[in-house]
Amino acid sequence: MPERSFSWTLYVTYGGDVRVQALDWLRAQVAEIAKFVDDDGDHPVGFFLLTGEAGDARAWIVRDGEVHEGPPPEELRAIVR
Repeated sequence: MPERSFSWTLYVTYGGDVRVQALDWLRAQVAEIAKFVDDDGDHPVGFFLLTGEAGDARAWIVRDGEVHEGPPPEELRAIVR
């Protein structure tokens, strides 16, 4: 992360395999990022779709400085089965 903002939009992406033992660590990292606040008082906004080998899926939605966890949106449930 740069020390000072150089534009009004920054993107972070991640795609890869994560062992179930590392999910708590990864969620803690995302929760720390969610707490960032820019000069305008805005927090990051984001979406993570987590899928398992058994066809299960969860969503992490980043907003308002927090990570909210729940089922994926209905539109995505069909593609993760």
